[in-house]
Amino acid sequence: MKIKLLVSMVFVFVLFSCANKQNVPPPNPYRGIVPFGPDTYSLSLSGIKGGSSRARTVALRKANEFCKLKNQEFMPIRDKTGGWSYTIVFRCLNPDDPELVRPKPDLEPAVVVEDKKQ
Repeated sequence: MKIKLLVSMVFVFVLFSCANKQNVPPPNPYRGIVPFGPDTYSLSLSGIKGGSSRARTVALRKANEFCKLKNQEFMPIRDKTGGWSYTIVFRCLNPDDPELVRPKPDLEPAVVVEDKKQ
């Protein structure tokens, strides 16, 4: 009697374990990409080992892959680095879209050093 109960409990445990594994969706590699308007998205990453530099690399790759998945081209709009975080706003556009232009990097210096010796 005890053996039948034990076998039944093991069977039920195995059955529910298999059922739960089938209902778990695969991880979403594009988690964190948020719609920000027509064809426009935002992605923020923080707390990544390697700091904001690594977060920037990961975010840019992720955004590029996201657009490629849609058979579109990645076009950055603006980005911001701060501490251990990086945020980018970007668009996914068709290759023939007239708004798809070469991005103009922000060449303004983050720090201006003034020489007052003159």
